[in-house]
Amino acid sequence: MLDYLKKPVGMRVLLMRVQHYLNLTAARKEAGTLDQNMLDSLPEALTGRERDVADLMAQFGSDREISDMLNISMPYTKKLVGIVKDKLGLEKRGEIRRFLRE
Repeated sequence: MLDYLKKPVGMRVLLMRVQHYLNLTAARKEAGTLDQNMLDSLPEALTGRERDVADLMAQFGSDREISDMLNISMPYTKKLVGIVKDKLGLEKRGEIRRFLRE
C-alpha cells in the first residue's frame, strides 16, 4: 500500500493525490524498479512495508517524501530506512542502486 487517505476527503485532495500517484508511477518507470530476484535472495526477506520503503529509496526519495507517500511518521520512516539498509547491507542509501533491475 503506497498511499492512504483519511476519510472524509475532499474532491480537491483526492484529485491531487491521484495526480501525485500517476506522477510517481511515471517516475518509477523512468527510474527503474527493484530487482525482485535479488531481493528474494536476501538472507532476511523484506516485509511488504520495507519493500515499499526500499522502492521509494531507489527513486532517491528523501525520508520526508517517503513519510508523506506512505503516510507514516518520520521516526517510523527513519526506523524502516535503517532496517532496509541493514537487510540490504548498505552503508549509504544511494547504494540501493545496485538492487535496481537494469
